[in-house]
Amino acid sequence: MKTTFKRTLILPLVASGTSTVFRYDNDRCMINCVDALSSLNISKFDEIYIILNENVDKILKLQEKISADMSRIDSCDFKFILLPKMTSSPAETIYNALCEISWEDRMIFIKDGDNKFRFYN
Repeated sequence: MKTTFKRTLILPLVASGTSTVFRYDNDRCMINCVDALSSLNISKFDEIYIILNENVDKILKLQEKISADMSRIDSCDFKFILLPKMTSSPAETIYNALCEISWEDRMIFIKDGDNKFRFYN
């Protein structure tokens, strides 16, 4: 029996409100973290989890801004995970996210919100 794995992309964005990932790219009029995702063929993923800090989200209304920009790119289903406190490292952010979702039967890809690269497959 062949097991089918979901392709899951995790975008850890637990950063302070002054981070460049939350600024807008003036040329594309898109928040930088979504612009970074647009460099991927994200239609290849079954789901995307965007991890935010709850307090920073409230101040900057990030879910609203990111959702609006995600609708402009060819994206699959995406969900937000709100962490109640800042984490001390990207690894801790990912660990906290994985505690929120089941990681069985998933191929997990992790993407920084401030860089672009191509994923071919």
